[in-house]
Amino acid sequence: MKRPWKTPDILRLSRIAEWAEARYERAMQSGDIARAWRAAQFCEMVECRMNGIALASVEPYGDAA
Repeated sequence: MKRPWKTPDILRLSRIAEWAEARYERAMQSGDIARAWRAAQFCEMVECRMNGIALASVEPYGDAA
């Protein structure tokens, strides 16, 4: 059975998303709102792309003939 969440693209994007979240947290702690806003947008973009790839591989359930 293929695991769509274990593809190289998903794994790479999940590491990038973790890095982006840490970048957002650092910006919030430093008080730089503009940098935090850009980091949040980047994190959201990466997570949307990651979810899109994972959901594209989902197929509807059907009885096997």
